[in-house]
Amino acid sequence: MGTAFIAKNTNAEDAGMFTFIPPVTRNLEAWHFLNTGVAKAARNYALDKPDASIVGAPAEFPNYIQFKGQANYLVTQVADAPTQTIFSVIRSKDLLNDVAHSPAFYGTYSAAGVGAALYWDSANGALVKTAARYSDAGLTTITSAPVSQFAGTMITIGEWSLIIDVTKSDFNRSINATTDSTRTTSAITYGRAPASVPFRIGSAYAGSSLWSGTAEMALWAHYSTELTVSEIAAVVARIRAYLSQRRGISV
Repeated sequence: MGTAFIAKNTNAEDAGMFTFIPPVTRNLEAWHFLNTGVAKAARNYALDKPDASIVGAPAEFPNYIQFKGQANYLVTQVADAPTQTIFSVIRSKDLLNDVAHSPAFYGTYSAAGVGAALYWDSANGALVKTAARYSDAGLTTITSAPVSQFAGTMITIGEWSLIIDVTKSDFNRSINATTDSTRTTSAITYGRAPASVPFRIGSAYAGSSLWSGTAEMALWAHYSTELTVSEIAAVVARIRAYLSQRRGISV
């Protein structure tokens, strides 16, 4: 039995209340409110979970943080889990015409070919979610199993989108809750090939593709499990209410 304190007409996230309890808490590893200042953005509001560290100088805005791949980003202590669900609120105002001007919004992906990432593919005009897994029983061949939200009806990358990234051993799923677009890829696979490094927010790791563009992000949350449809809906509703009421962002 516990006691809940409700402080009306206050902004608890900036007033010393550094734990946030979302409608779903099972396997919650990280919840980052990315706004106001980078020190706040690095704070992990998930109960008893470690904060992120700051690399470089992400740009601070009242309602979001702007990151630059390989230069200005956060390093979490969140592992690339075999099964996971990630929520992010993203956009990019960069040129998006090549890798140097396209962002990786978050990731563990590197030159080793393992890990996961959410990034902009300038060649195909799409937001791509990857999470590597083995495609052979001998565990020698790795596929990133990409799934894309294409520019146009699926996503407008210059405007805010609420993206839900779901990973299991046998599929990658990308949900754009803002446009109601769901994309899933599935294949016969032999388990995940997770990275040994933790997630970065606002960047991936140096690898075969060096995404160095700018990413604007208003929220990032990680669950080390596959949430159910109803659980995802509950978290989406809470994120939408928070962003609309506190930050004037509609997703």
